[in-house]
Amino acid sequence: MEESRGSRIAKNTVFLYVRMLLSMIVTLYTSRVVLNALGVSDFGIYNVVTGFVVSFGFLNSAMHASVQRFLTVEMKENNHERLNQIFSMGVTIHFILALVMVIIAEPVGLYFVQNKLVIPPDRIKAALWIFHLSVAVLFFGIMNVPYKALIIARENMGAFAAISLLEVFAKLAIAIILIYSTFDKLILYGISLMIVAIAIQLFYMWYCISHYEEGRYKRFWNKSLFQDMSSFAGWNLIGVFAGIVYNQGVNIVLNIFGGPIVNAARAIAFQVSGAANQLVTNFQLAVNPPIMKAYATKDESVFRLLSSSSKLSYILLLCIVIPFLLECPYVLMLWLKDVPAYSIMFTRLAMIDILVCSLAGSLHILMQATGSIKKYQIIVSGVLLLNLPLSYLMLKMGMSFDSTFYVSIALSSVALIVRYVLLRTYVEYSVKELVLGFVIPIVILTIASSIIPIILYNHMKQDLLRLLIVCVASWISIALVSWICVLDKNEKSLLLQIIKRGK
Repeated sequence: MEESRGSRIAKNTVFLYVRMLLSMIVTLYTSRVVLNALGVSDFGIYNVVTGFVVSFGFLNSAMHASVQRFLTVEMKENNHERLNQIFSMGVTIHFILALVMVIIAEPVGLYFVQNKLVIPPDRIKAALWIFHLSVAVLFFGIMNVPYKALIIARENMGAFAAISLLEVFAKLAIAIILIYSTFDKLILYGISLMIVAIAIQLFYMWYCISHYEEGRYKRFWNKSLFQDMSSFAGWNLIGVFAGIVYNQGVNIVLNIFGGPIVNAARAIAFQVSGAANQLVTNFQLAVNPPIMKAYATKDESVFRLLSSSSKLSYILLLCIVIPFLLECPYVLMLWLKDVPAYSIMFTRLAMIDILVCSLAGSLHILMQATGSIKKYQIIVSGVLLLNLPLSYLMLKMGMSFDSTFYVSIALSSVALIVRYVLLRTYVEYSVKELVLGFVIPIVILTIASSIIPIILYNHMKQDLLRLLIVCVASWISIALVSWICVLDKNEKSLLLQIIKRGK
C-alpha cells in the first residue's frame, strides 16, 4: 500500500510539474506582454478591479473545499451512485451560488469601483467594462469547481494539467493579440478572458461527462447531504474570507494610499510568487488526496505523510526562493525591462511569505479531512484577519508600503504555529519529534544552503553568468543538505520515485 501510494504520488507529481514548468514560463512571459501592452496604470487598474471581484468568490472557495473533501473521503467506498449524488449536489449548489454572487457583486461592486477606488477619470469607462466582464468570469469560475474537484479527487492529474495548460496558452494568445490591437486594450483583454473562461468550463464538463460515471449531472436534492456539505463549507467560509481580506483587502488599502502604480508593483510581486508557489501547489495537489484517504481509513502513517509533504514542499520552493531573493533586481529587469517602483522589495517579501505558507498547505488539508474544522477555522482565521487592520494602521502611521508585507509574514508564521497546536486534537504526534525531525532540519537547511550562493553573489558582477552560477550553487547546496540532514528513508524513496518517473 505504501509503495503503491508513493508510486501514484510520484506519477501525479510529474504530470503536475510538466504543467507547472510550461505554465510558469508562459504565464511570466504573458504577464510581461500584458504589462507592456496595457501600460503600468491600466495594468494596475485591471488587477485592483479584478481583485475586488475575485473577493466575491469567497463562498465558491469554501464550497470547493467541501465538494473535494466529500468526494475524496467517499472514494474509499467506490460507490458510483453516492459519488454522483455528491457531485450533482455540488453542481446544483454552485449554480445557485454563482447566481447569488452575480446578483450581489453587480450593485455592490459597481458602487465601489465608481466611488471608492482611485482610478484616473479618463479610464473609468474601461474600468467598468473590466468590472462587468470579471463578474461574468467569476460566474464560470464558480461553475467549474465541482468538475475540477472530481478530477482531482480521482487523482487524474494528467487531465487536470492538460486543461490548465490549454487555459494558459489561450491567455498567451490573448496577450499577443493585444500588441497589435487598435481597440481599447483593457476592454479587449476583459472580453477575451471571459471567452476563455466559458471555453474552459465547457472542457471540464466534457471531460467529466465522458470519463466518469459519476460525472454526469442528474437533478438531485438531499436535505441531509446539503446540510452536511453546507455546514462544512460554512466553517471553511471563515477561512476563505480571511484569505480574501489577507490579500485583496490589503490590495484595496494600498490603492487608497498609493494608487494604481503601487497596485501594479504588488501585482508583479504576486505574479512571481504565485508562479514560484506552483512548485508547492502542484506537489500538494498530488499528495492531498492520499492524505485525506489515509485519515479516512485511519492509516497510522498519516502524520508521516503530512510531515514528508511539508518538507518536500519547503525544499522545492527554497530552490526558487534563495536565487530569487539574491537576483531579484536582475531577473525583473530581464523579464519586464522597465521595472515599476516598489516591485523589487515587494517581490522579495512575497517570496518569503509563500515560503512560510508552504509549510501549512498539507496541514490544512489534513484538518479538512477530519471534518471538525469549526475551532480550527475560527482561531486561524482570526489570526489572518488581523492583516487588514494592522496593514491599514501601518500605512496610516506613515510607514512604507512594504510594511504590509512584513505584517503578512509575521501573521503567516503565527498561524503556522497555531495550526500545529490545533492538529494535536485530531492526530497524535510527538512535539519533540516535530522539533528534532522537522523544525531544526528546516532551519539548518535554510541557513546552510544560503551560504555559498551569498558568497558568490557578493563576489561577482551582475550579469547572466552570475545568475546561472547562483542558481546552480543554490540547487546543489539545497540537494546536499536536504539529503544529509532533512530527508528520512521514506522521503528519499519518494523523491527518487518522482525523479525516476520524470525520466
